[in-house]
Amino acid sequence: MYKVIERTIVIEGEKKAVYGLRHENGTAMEDVSGNKKEAEHMAERFTEMELAPYQLNDVLRYIVDTPEGYAQLQ
Repeated sequence: MYKVIERTIVIEGEKKAVYGLRHENGTAMEDVSGNKKEAEHMAERFTEMELAPYQLNDVLRYIVDTPEGYAQLQ
C-alpha cells in the first residue's frame, strides 16, 4: 500500500508543499509532485496495481520521461 507524504521546500524565499510516496515497507520517493491530488491518485493507482517498491523509481522516471506523463495513470 502506498501513502502520500508531504514536505515543505523553499524556492526563491517562498515555501511550497511537495508530495512524495511511501510504501508500507518504508520505501519512499520524495518530491514526486507539487500537486497533492496527483500524488494521491498515483498512490491509489500504484496500490491497485500492486506495484512493488523496487519498481517505484523506474515507473516514476518513465512517467516523467514520456510525453503522456501523468495522463498515463488516468
